[in-house]
Amino acid sequence: MVVAILYDYFFQPQRIRGIYSIPGELPVVGHLHLSLHNPAKAYMEWASRYNKSVYQIRLGTRWVVVVNSYDAVVDIWMNHSCQNNSRPVSYTFHGLIGSYHSFTVGSTPQSITYRRKKRAISQLLHTKSISSRESFICEEIEFILHEIREVANDTDVDLTNYLKYFALRCSVFLTYGIHLDCFGKDNALCNEIISNESNIIRLRSPISNFQDSIPLLKHFPSLTNARLASQCGYKREMYMSELYHRFQDGFRDGHEDNISSFVGQLLAESSVNQLNEAEIYSICLTFISAGLDNTPLNLNYLLGILSQPEVGWSYQSKAVNEILANSRGDSTRAWEQSNGSDLRNAYVHALILETLRQFTVLPLSLPRTITRDILYENVKIPAGTQLFMNAYAANHDATHFVAPFEFRPERWIDENGHISFTAKAYQHFAFGAGSRMCSGYSFALKEMYIFMVKILLMFEVHPPDSNLMITDPFVSNGNPRATSFEPLGHNIKLSLRQFPNSERPHDMALII
Repeated sequence: MVVAILYDYFFQPQRIRGIYSIPGELPVVGHLHLSLHNPAKAYMEWASRYNKSVYQIRLGTRWVVVVNSYDAVVDIWMNHSCQNNSRPVSYTFHGLIGSYHSFTVGSTPQSITYRRKKRAISQLLHTKSISSRESFICEEIEFILHEIREVANDTDVDLTNYLKYFALRCSVFLTYGIHLDCFGKDNALCNEIISNESNIIRLRSPISNFQDSIPLLKHFPSLTNARLASQCGYKREMYMSELYHRFQDGFRDGHEDNISSFVGQLLAESSVNQLNEAEIYSICLTFISAGLDNTPLNLNYLLGILSQPEVGWSYQSKAVNEILANSRGDSTRAWEQSNGSDLRNAYVHALILETLRQFTVLPLSLPRTITRDILYENVKIPAGTQLFMNAYAANHDATHFVAPFEFRPERWIDENGHISFTAKAYQHFAFGAGSRMCSGYSFALKEMYIFMVKILLMFEVHPPDSNLMITDPFVSNGNPRATSFEPLGHNIKLSLRQFPNSERPHDMALII
């Protein structure tokens, strides 16, 4: 007890005056012990219990401001985006995992190098650039649908790995111009990347790495996950080097795929973008790691929703009827139209938006650091303060969303049957908010949209005989200490969709 008191005397930071402090704080650990499992859920419950949407908690030697309501997120993240624009540097993620080369763009603190990397990614992912690559996205989707058809024959199937392979193949080809053979000779490499990146996203948690909150533990690595973090950093360096060497071989040989890839573009324009080797590596790392959580897990959740008894069939029937109505009842025409750049099927779009809101892969988002003082409701939040956006709580704020815990795609559609693009209605926080919002949002949305149109034209989705998805992501979370949801595996049942005419769009997937 004496040691704990002395430790607190020397290391306890100052509370922020004017912001409510959650009770239950202990010496040394602060509030860590109260939110180790599903912290976003715990923070949401505290906001309700203490009637405070914004409050502060102590995690070891630091105080953190937690923001839970929709309006407070809009105010602090969007109205003060210039001040709320950096990332905290952690011992585990930045010092151990990132020590071999560089950080991802999203985890880079505010700096000149961050601005250069962010600007380069925004240029690579702007609308014109993505539109020019739509044919590739469609080819990858049709490839993976063909692989799914091989195993989906009115039997239960878990699509988790198929969807992760799809996301990885897209990322690697766009970044390097390399086609990974995930089901053949590159299977071991693909599984290594997927497994290691999953471990890394767990280690990015601002809660479960005790050595980040209690600096004394850095000297006792056997008591923490520090060794695992070092191993993950080493493994990441190995496969990132292998991918870059493959790119270099193709680039030197003049292969068009490698030359026109993102890395090829960055190297060709190096005199303009002024990126150094480490910054290009960081951008590559960002593209490989960023897509492995959001896109496949959201698609898997939406397919799990469509497999729910009673309601699932209603959702997909509405979607398919709209798809056919927008293609004059011609299923083959609908298949081809899905390759276009517009999201013409509002209900499919709404299904995806509601999935992003309801599921929120990163329920606690990623922490921010304030670079200049923020005045929030007459309280000064000083520069250097760490902020947690409870994205799940904001996305389920009853003052903004009617029946927030119900899956209602219609909430995104206006009276004219179109997606509502009004500033406040068309907003969720699954991809963050403000100056650090994910630059790949439009690309991910397009990937998910085209995938869903094609899979709905190709298959009917039915409830499985066993292992139906649990729709509450907290209940089905296989690793409640991780940064992102890690849903337990679930099954769906797929059968080829039949149309009254002889046209069968799903046969088009067989040509890949």
